[in-house]
Amino acid sequence: MMFKPMRKNRKLISFSYVFCLLMFTVQFSYAESNKGNILNNGGNEAKSEIYNPYEDYLKEDKLLNESYKSLSQMLDKKDAGLLKQAQRKWIKWRDATCIRAQTKVNRSLGSFGNSVRDDCLISLTEQRTNEIQQFIKDPRGALQKKFDFSRENDFLDSN
Repeated sequence: MMFKPMRKNRKLISFSYVFCLLMFTVQFSYAESNKGNILNNGGNEAKSEIYNPYEDYLKEDKLLNESYKSLSQMLDKKDAGLLKQAQRKWIKWRDATCIRAQTKVNRSLGSFGNSVRDDCLISLTEQRTNEIQQFIKDPRGALQKKFDFSRENDFLDSN
């Protein structure tokens, strides 16, 4: 007789465990099925998606490519070649700068380096887009500068 209550408790515990597991699964499935839906939060609409900095980078990169194309179409073949060289040099500099910033942050803060790298890519791409748009406004000045780029950034100095 002494073991009978224990069996009931085990059954109750097992049932509770299965019930909780089932509820968690239902809740998770519901959250996944509603991913991306717009929620109404007191009149403020917000997407329920997680922020993805790569999407911001793609937007900035698209603007950069459009500006680059506009500028290169304004130039003769020789000057367009100079622009292409400068742009390749800038890409190498940007990538190296953002990787160094990521490495520096990883040493001091751990895994936060990826977000620093993403922010760096977005910021430096936006900066280069602005430079190219200035070159479009002043192509002669751009030629004198050989389409060079600013090497200013906050990612190695402040981190």
